[in-house]
Amino acid sequence: MYNAIASKKEGMTPILILKKRGVTERKGNQLLEYLMDTDARFMDTDSYDDIYAEMDRVGQASGKKYYKIPCGGSNAIGALGYVNCMKEIADTSMHFDYVCCAEGSGGTHAGVAVGAKLFMPKTQVVGLMVDSDPFEIITTRIMQETAKLLKLDFVPTESDVHLVNMCGPGYAIPSPEGNAAIRMMAANEGLFLDPVYTGKAFAGLIKLAREGKFKSDDNVLYLYSGGAGGLFAIDVDLG
Repeated sequence: MYNAIASKKEGMTPILILKKRGVTERKGNQLLEYLMDTDARFMDTDSYDDIYAEMDRVGQASGKKYYKIPCGGSNAIGALGYVNCMKEIADTSMHFDYVCCAEGSGGTHAGVAVGAKLFMPKTQVVGLMVDSDPFEIITTRIMQETAKLLKLDFVPTESDVHLVNMCGPGYAIPSPEGNAAIRMMAANEGLFLDPVYTGKAFAGLIKLAREGKFKSDDNVLYLYSGGAGGLFAIDVDLG
C-alpha cells in the first residue's frame, strides 16, 4: 500500500500483483487501495517467482518503462529509507541500547541494522519475525547489498543479524501473544497495533523484557512500521 501511495505522489502508475491468499475482500488495505483507485491484481500462487514473472509480463505488455518493486520493498534501495530513519534518530542525540522492529520480508531490519552501524554503533538491532522465512540469510543479503550500494567499508555478516521468532501459527494468522499485545497497548497507551505485523512484533519485545534481555537502565526503542489497516481486515479474537 505504501508503495502505491509513494508511486502516485511521484506521478507514476502503480500496479499491485498480490498473492490470492488471506484478505482479498474490500477491507483493510484492500479498501484503502480501492479508495486510492489503485490497480490491484491477485494471483493464485504461493511462489514469489510467479509474482515477479507476472510483474515482468505486465510491465512489458504496457510498452512503458517500469520498475519492479519486490515484496515489502525489501532490496537495497528500499532499505535506504530505514538507513535514513536511523540517521534521524541519531540526530536527536538520544541513546538507545536496542532498536526492535518487525521482520516480515527483511528490508526494514536490513536498513535499520546498516543505519545503526553507521550512526548508532553501540545500538543492537533486533528483528521480531512475523514470518518463518530464513531471515538470517535474507536480511544479511539485503544488508550486504545496501552496504555495497552506499560504498561502505564493511561487509555485514549473519552475526550482525539478531532475530526472535514471533510468527506463531503462521504469517498473517493472529497469535495469542500478539493479540494480548494489541489489547495491552490500546488499553494503556491508546496505540493501535495490528495482528499481522506490529502486534506480534511488540509481543516479541514484551517477551524479551520478561526474559531479562534488557537491563533496568537500558533505553529500548520499538520502531512502529505501520500495518494498522490489518486490524480492520482480519477477524481477531482479543478475548
